[in-house]
Amino acid sequence: MAAPERVRTRDQIITSIYGTNSVMSGRTVDSHIRNLRHKTQALGYSDIIRTIHGVGLRLGSCTT
Repeated sequence: MAAPERVRTRDQIITSIYGTNSVMSGRTVDSHIRNLRHKTQALGYSDIIRTIHGVGLRLGSCTT
């Protein structure tokens, strides 16, 4: 959140949250992102998380 314009890969997200010794799947990140998107869309924020295809994820503009 300190650098919302920065694109993060799934591996970078896992390392930031769980550390370097984690054996998490990128699909775990996908599942959490899907849940976050569903919850934020219910609040009227449709673009809070942006997917940059082939690269990773970044924060969106957070507009309603």
